[in-house]
Amino acid sequence: MADSLDGLIFSEFLVDNPSFFDTDGDGTANKSDEFIELQNATGSTISLDGYQLWLDDRGLLYSFSSGDTIDAGGTATVVGEYTGTAPDGFYAAGLGEGNDFLADGEGTRNDT
Repeated sequence: MADSLDGLIFSEFLVDNPSFFDTDGDGTANKSDEFIELQNATGSTISLDGYQLWLDDRGLLYSFSSGDTIDAGGTATVVGEYTGTAPDGFYAAGLGEGNDFLADGEGTRNDT
């Protein structure tokens, strides 16, 4: 079951990769190839400006920038690392084990 925040959903994630999925495209699948996919389940573009991904035991992982958006029905994928130029909608952050959550620009925890 995906959690939702005004149409923004944690739609897919991979943690503790058992070394079979090469998320970052470097030719080697390993534990750092983790990802979180956010999906826009609305009919309008959602601005990610001010949103942040946090990990309970490590703190802030990634802050989305002004201009970062997800088109209606589209996705944004935050990966542990990425080799080379990441495709549109991919954001590199040091993901880790634990409870990842989304917070708004004021630091209010919104989604786990």
